[in-house]
Amino acid sequence: AWKLGRAGQDDGILVLLAIEERKVRIEVGYGLEGEVTDLVSARIIHDVMRPHLRRGDYDAAVADGVEALIAVAGPGV
Repeated sequence: AWKLGRAGQDDGILVLLAIEERKVRIEVGYGLEGEVTDLVSARIIHDVMRPHLRRGDYDAAVADGVEALIAVAGPGV
């Protein structure tokens, strides 16, 4: 029932944190793969989100990660 991104644009982004498994993923729709590449996603996870996650500040990790994604992809996403 939940759909990410805009219909026909495939420009959704999913940020997934699995706290107990210590995993973070950023999945990007095909419409944004040019802007939010795998390398960009990895840098956001490692440079922006990871310091917060190590302190257990999950809210800040998500907030700053989303801000970084918006800076790369644009506010219309």
